[in-house]
Amino acid sequence: MSLSPRAGEPVSSFRRPSPEPPSPTVSPPTAYVKGLAVVILLLGGLLRLYMLGTRGFWGDEIWTAQASTSQLASIFQYYLSYPGPLTFLLGHAALRILGDVPLEFALRWPSTIASVLCLAVFFVLAYRYAGGAGALVGMLLLAVAPYQVWYAQEARFYAWSTLLALLGTYALVRALDEPPRNRYWLVFGLANVANLYNQPLPAVLLLLGQSVLIGIWLLLSPSRRPIIGKALVMYVLIAAAYWPVIQRVIITGRMDAFNSETFLAYQDFAFWLALADTVHITVDQFAAGGVTAWVYLTLFLGGLLAVARQRQWKLFALALAPPLAAVLLFAIARPRTGFLVRYALYAQPFYYLGIAAGIRALAGWSGATFHRVAIRHGTAPPGAAGMTRIITVGLVALLTAVSLLQVRQSYSRAKINDWRAVARYVDAHVQPGDLIVGSRWFKDALGWYLQRRDQVTMSVDDNPAVLEDLAHGRRLWYLQLGPATSDVSLALRRSLPVIAPMAWQDATLDYAADSFFPISEPRVKVRLSEGGPTA
Repeated sequence: MSLSPRAGEPVSSFRRPSPEPPSPTVSPPTAYVKGLAVVILLLGGLLRLYMLGTRGFWGDEIWTAQASTSQLASIFQYYLSYPGPLTFLLGHAALRILGDVPLEFALRWPSTIASVLCLAVFFVLAYRYAGGAGALVGMLLLAVAPYQVWYAQEARFYAWSTLLALLGTYALVRALDEPPRNRYWLVFGLANVANLYNQPLPAVLLLLGQSVLIGIWLLLSPSRRPIIGKALVMYVLIAAAYWPVIQRVIITGRMDAFNSETFLAYQDFAFWLALADTVHITVDQFAAGGVTAWVYLTLFLGGLLAVARQRQWKLFALALAPPLAAVLLFAIARPRTGFLVRYALYAQPFYYLGIAAGIRALAGWSGATFHRVAIRHGTAPPGAAGMTRIITVGLVALLTAVSLLQVRQSYSRAKINDWRAVARYVDAHVQPGDLIVGSRWFKDALGWYLQRRDQVTMSVDDNPAVLEDLAHGRRLWYLQLGPATSDVSLALRRSLPVIAPMAWQDATLDYAADSFFPISEPRVKVRLSEGGPTA
């Protein structure tokens, strides 16, 4: 089968077809389309598996590692509310199943599996509402999307948020198209509950976007009562399943200072400026850097226009509602630490639905225009459908190549702070009796990898006794993270020289500060009192 429009599939031009039926009947994909989907799935899997365990953990991944090695009862006890136990349970299972493989590979493996499954679920969802060509185009762009590959290789919850968002949304729209089929309502509920227990912030944003989808389906549906009743029941059941956390965090007010400052702090600028900044961050991270951000945004807006003119309102809603909910909520809340870079990752597949529609619309218009111009000049060009295929393949190939270049660079990027590399250097040069000082977080980060913990003393950098030890000639290491938070840390910065980063950094990785990928942790500086190694 070619990538040209077929019967029952959305066309790539801007003409208006009749409105879509409320419950579309979708023919199964042909063997050709299935084959291409499998090839894209394999490509996405290879990109996500390549060099999976070669980089050491950064700070938050060590948090995952510590929690995943805990007993099951401890995981449920300490991580029920934030960020949720699902990622740690998956890490715990991966360590048991994979056995003696490197911990970095084992604990990142669940994210890799989730990210590959995202491609499969995306194809099924996109095929239903965008047809074979739209599904394949979007799936390929998602397979090579730099941020998707980056977070598929991180032992955190972002890839699972994306998978559960796609799975829950697919189940929802199937339930809305076929209200009597209760199994889809059940999958919708289970996926959202799992998402809440994975990470509540993207899960809540997704539920808001799904509520918009329900509203649009109600406008298009001739039978609204079954949808309203079952949707309300499912939302109540989802809230009931998450009630232990709702009670702990909201009713009893048990949100610690770090989390409340992170999620509830407002910056001092107007909503419209916050919205513009949020849109800029979103379109940049959902592309491949540079000008591609605006190319993707243009294609997305063109795709929305095309499907609106074709009255494909369900595809329009699927492409717009999840990203729009994330952008608006982040623009309103304006958290201090730029969480949009990671927490809105779940919305990227829906954004690509609009981009795929935009590519097909542009290719259809360009092919038809070229065909008309050639006929006017008396030449014998390929048919309009043939030109559409050629232009579609060319556009997708160009965007894919640009994304692959960014993905290639990501393999050599350090994960912000490679604590394995820091620990190796300290292990090689530490002496019995040394004092290692840092922020409260560094003890967990360095201690995870440090082999000679029993020969040194570790202390936080707000302990005045540290300066007394330094004054008495004790050899002291200082792992500086971020700005000074106390008089002690300020004094240490003034008195201890910095060890050249090249001395401890992994020579195979790029630690440059200007990166397309996020920097979510202050870069570490290793300082050592006089008498230690300087290179």
